[in-house]
This record gives sequence, C-alpha cells and structure tokens, in this order.
Amino acid sequence: MIQITHKRSDCIGCYACVEHAPSYWKIDEDGMASLLEVTHRHDQMEFGKGYDADRDELEQSVENCPVHIISIS
Repeated sequence: MIQITHKRSDCIGCYACVEHAPSYWKIDEDGMASLLEVTHRHDQMEFGKGYDADRDELEQSVENCPVHIISIS
C-alpha cells in the first residue's frame, strides 16, 4: 500500500490531482481538493492509502501539484 499525505488547507483548487488520479481525489463544494477516502486527519493534513497498481497516477498527482502539498510513500 502507498501512504498519501495531503495538506488540504494549502490547496488552490487547480484540479491537477483529480485530473491525474480521479479515483483518489475530488473537488469539494469549497473548490479545494480532498482525498475520496481519508483514513485519518491530523491538524491540517489528510492521510489516505493507495494501491501499488496506481502508483503512476498517484506520482502524476504529486508531480503536477503546483503548490507541492501532496506526497506519497
């Protein structure tokens, strides 16, 4: 499994994460991205899990985020 970390409070709503990994991201009513399935939250961070088979699309969402608020490990 892949650990996904997202600092939602710094999101600018550019839609890059949704475009590259639509099975993991959505744009909320406030115009900011959120993980579709959050495993837990801490302070301003959202955490989720991804499948190894989806690594390429998750890496694309990390690389294309203009404010660098997504990481995977």
